Amino acid sequence: MASTKAIASWNQETKTRLNDKISSNVTDMGSLLRQAIRGSKSPDFLAQAAKNFASQESYIHNSHETMRKMDLIRSQLEFQ
Repeated sequence: MASTKAIASWNQETKTRLNDKISSNVTDMGSLLRQAIRGSKSPDFLAQAAKNFASQESYIHNSHETMRKMDLIRSQLEFQ
């Protein structure tokens, strides 16, 4: 029972961190668009934002896979 609570807590913490990271990326994209509208060095900012966004994709995918596996483990522990 305690390990199930620990897993649920970890799972929730992971979701929270993932949501924070996504929120940060969305905020960065908003800043980028504001800068692009102003026209000052927009190609540089756009390229940097695209690189940052693309680099986060693998982290998001890995986090999703980890959470899926943890959910499977949680389900298996419930049946024991």
